[in-house]
Amino acid sequence: EAVKVWKWSSVGKTFHHHMNTPATAGNVVAKTTGGAIYEYNPSNLKDKEKDPIFGNTGDLQVNYYYSNNGCRILLTGAYGYPTTANSDDIHGFGCEFGAHTANFKGSTHWRHDVAQRYERDCHGGNCPMMGTDVGTHLKAGSINYKYAIYTASEGSASFPCMGNRLKAPTTAA
Repeated sequence: EAVKVWKWSSVGKTFHHHMNTPATAGNVVAKTTGGAIYEYNPSNLKDKEKDPIFGNTGDLQVNYYYSNNGCRILLTGAYGYPTTANSDDIHGFGCEFGAHTANFKGSTHWRHDVAQRYERDCHGGNCPMMGTDVGTHLKAGSINYKYAIYTASEGSASFPCMGNRLKAPTTAA
């Protein structure tokens, strides 16, 4: 339904490389540069204003922690970014609100796959979630998306399937 592609700041590095780098905090340089280099983001995308990727702008930041909170993937345009405060305000993918996230530790209480984009302070259980993969102290959300993250080493990218619904391949019986 929507696509964004970013360009890595470090030429030749892969997503795998970036996801396996140490966690960073504060006002650090993002992992991509120049914002999305390609974007198909229709204005009628359902719940777009709540989406932490398609409702936000900026570059990809990876393995970001702040106080005892963390996000594996977020956009630098996210509310509250950058910070070192214990605010629970930065929302993205692979999040945690109560663990030693600088060392990639998690909890059973405050972990969540995706938090909704939110343009004001929230704390713990008051922060809106997406989907059902959440810790025991959080409420599952009713919004569910499927994501694939695309990056490029240089230039721009295009998606010739833009606007078309992808279909699962069928096999003859």
